[in-house]
Amino acid sequence: MGRRLQRAIAHNAVTDPPLNLKPVACLRISVLEPGQFTPMCINKAAIPSAKSPGENSLPMAFDLTASIKETARKNRPNGKGKHTVLRDSGVTLNYYTLPYTGKRSINKGRLELWPDIHLEDYTFSAVVDWVRISFDTTGFHQAVNIKRWASTIVDRGQTLYVYGPNGERGFKGHEFTLTLQDPTPDSLDRLCRAIEGKYEIDTAERQAIRIDGIEVSLDIYPNNETDEDRRKMTEALRRHVVVPEMFWEDRLAHPRSTYGIGFERNRRNPTVEDPKLQHKVLSRAATHPAQTPAHFRDLDPDAYRQAPVDGTFYFGKRKGVAMVRIQDKVTNQRTGTWARKLKQHEKRSRIEVTLDRFALRGLKVEFEADIRDLGFDHLVAGVFATSMLTLAPDGEGADSDELRVFEKAGVLGLDRYQRAKRIQRKIEARAGSRSEKPSPLHITGHRISWAAFRRRSRKALKRLEKQWGG
Repeated sequence: MGRRLQRAIAHNAVTDPPLNLKPVACLRISVLEPGQFTPMCINKAAIPSAKSPGENSLPMAFDLTASIKETARKNRPNGKGKHTVLRDSGVTLNYYTLPYTGKRSINKGRLELWPDIHLEDYTFSAVVDWVRISFDTTGFHQAVNIKRWASTIVDRGQTLYVYGPNGERGFKGHEFTLTLQDPTPDSLDRLCRAIEGKYEIDTAERQAIRIDGIEVSLDIYPNNETDEDRRKMTEALRRHVVVPEMFWEDRLAHPRSTYGIGFERNRRNPTVEDPKLQHKVLSRAATHPAQTPAHFRDLDPDAYRQAPVDGTFYFGKRKGVAMVRIQDKVTNQRTGTWARKLKQHEKRSRIEVTLDRFALRGLKVEFEADIRDLGFDHLVAGVFATSMLTLAPDGEGADSDELRVFEKAGVLGLDRYQRAKRIQRKIEARAGSRSEKPSPLHITGHRISWAAFRRRSRKALKRLEKQWGG
């Protein structure tokens, strides 16, 4: 279902013309500043449990200490008010490199980079955040009256919203959408049956109440309930989530983050910046058609940006076919600038996916009963996938530019950078400046699966699937 979900999203997404993502030139960038990574020797017992390498796998004497950023308020340079800036949070996530032990020839001789994070110290859970249904009434009605009545049908504590067919507030007419927060199979079924009876909806051929959207979340709680361990997991999610290529085909769907207060939260802070003047200048001077500004941008480690742990990380178009969001969940029920603070044991790392009716139709979900056949666990392959990347060796350690990109932009940024380097080597091979052409990267590139994380995620989603009758 993972590939089927991606095909459904790609088929229904309305996108801008795709970017030509085949960079061909490498900019000369300085190495990491002192303190960003340090050589060190580690014992075999210190190998992170995330990987569980074989007995013969020995760690390289190399360590990356990645700083986790957070937001802070600071006076503006002109002295007029404050603005949001990023600073070190004081929490770091350590990484260790190991020689690649897999069978893919493309990664032979490379280094695997693994986080020092222990999955057994966390509890994985999955929930359906909300379900949106749509229905047509035979009579003329008001959304406010439908909401008032429907609130008496669902479970106590559940919230619902009623709008027009295109999200209009205060709608009056015959077509409505209703979003039920924190649904259960029983409450959703009870609500649908009540709507059919109350508003005399024709149920012939199951054309009555349709499923128009759903949001599913994977929540990860630190067993010791500490802010430090939760922030490490939130950072690991952002660094290791895989962004399918289809989300790069629309500029508004690119990976990005939002943070700050008020109007600042409306800013798009892309993980990979738009091409700048220097990239355009290089492109104009180039002779190969693949040498576009975006190609030179992808090859520039300075073009990648780190998201703060207390911001919200997205990929996918807002109100589009599908959108994925990662956040350090410490509040709930946000309304404008207000939100309810969660108790310490409720705080968690969260990754959630929103699917609209077009993506759901591709998964054969159209009516309320179809949700019971939705394979939630297959979302891991479709949009909840997490991976590691292998690094090019450089002397006794890893390539410093690759580490620099990874520290800021994680797997998604490093994958773009590595593909750009491959295109450069391919161009050079054709020009005769290299003796051999590079091997094709295919869809997975230099990635390797974070199998232990995927197993835990799949089990949590499988439990949710059983809860909903799958």
